[in-house]
Amino acid sequence: MLRALFWGTLLSLGIWFGAFGTGVAITVMSSVFTNDISLLVSLVNIAAPFLGGYAAGWIIKERGWANGGWVGVLFTLTAALLAALMFPGLFLLKVSTLFINFCLGCIGGICGVNMALAFLRKRRKGTPGM
Repeated sequence: MLRALFWGTLLSLGIWFGAFGTGVAITVMSSVFTNDISLLVSLVNIAAPFLGGYAAGWIIKERGWANGGWVGVLFTLTAALLAALMFPGLFLLKVSTLFINFCLGCIGGICGVNMALAFLRKRRKGTPGM
């Protein structure tokens, strides 16, 4: 279980850092203002806990909602801690953000478990994989 939580959270943070770097590069290299990057930030904050929960569910193949939810919570707390360290004056962690990322992680974990089990069933039957 800890392995799944570790890899799921690591994937979520990797997506978050990748998008952060991309946003900074786009802002610095072009005339795009930071207000125009809000869509990218919103999409990343939705995709990161979902995909992290998906990875955790795929790895452990049971209790996807719980493992994905923990990944969402760990991602939110780690991202908030890193944001507080990078931007000390702007630290703000809302309970609604924690809840939303928990729910996204749960949904991702459920999808990950179901897809992993479907993949295993198809492989046991001898039919071509997905």
